[in-house]
Order: sequence, then structure tokens, then C-alpha cells
Amino acid sequence: MDAYFFAPRLRSSDVLELQATGFEPLRGLTSSYRLSTSCWSASVDGNIAAMWGCGPRNLVFGEGVVWLLTGPEVESHFVRFLRESLKWKKEMMRTYSTLRNQIDVRNKLALRWVEWLGAEFEEDIPVGNTHFRPFVMR
Repeated sequence: MDAYFFAPRLRSSDVLELQATGFEPLRGLTSSYRLSTSCWSASVDGNIAAMWGCGPRNLVFGEGVVWLLTGPEVESHFVRFLRESLKWKKEMMRTYSTLRNQIDVRNKLALRWVEWLGAEFEEDIPVGNTHFRPFVMR
């Protein structure tokens, strides 16, 4: 599984976000993977640059939970990453009519990503020593 190679290479913002929710990188990646109905990885020059996926939140209402964890390559290839992520959002929306999650407010790259994908943000909530910003995509 890609998670074993990718976990030590996560961006510090993603590590802090995982730790705020009580997860170390490998456990956070493997838990996200196990709870997902679909998962993907993207590579740059042979290195995993991102892993993401989605899983059920509320099947009655067609809601899914979307997640993304990134490596340093995403920062230097951000425009390419944004363009590619549009097709993956469409793919996830074929299964779920609504995608939700929350992002550590310190994780500016992830906030920019979901905003670019059309997320609507909700009021920040305290989690540990930080705040998380819930979002919804339709």
C-alpha cells in the first residue's frame, strides 16, 4: 500500500492536521483508506505527491467524506494538481451528491484546494489546540 511509503513524506500542515485529530501519519492514511469507497494516488517523478479518497458519511442523504493528504511535490505542481483534481471531484460526485469534511485552519493549501473546487465553508470549530473549518461541496 502506498501509505507506508507516503506517510513519512507528508507535508507538515497535513501532519499537524492529523495529530490534532489524534492520528499519526501512517495511522491517519491507513484509516482514511480503509473507510473509503474510492482512493487514489498521484505521483510526480516517481514520488507519491498526494493520496485522497472518499467514503460514506450518510448514505440516506447521499453524503460522503472527502479527504486529501499531500507531499511536498504538490506545492511545486499546484496548478497541475488543481486542474487534475476537478476530474476527481466529478468522479466522487457520481457516488455522493454532497461531499463534506473539515480542515485544520493552519492547512492553507488544503483550504485553497477545496475553495477552488467550490466548497462552501461553515463556522470554525475548536479541535485540540487549533480550529477546524467544516466545508461542504455539492
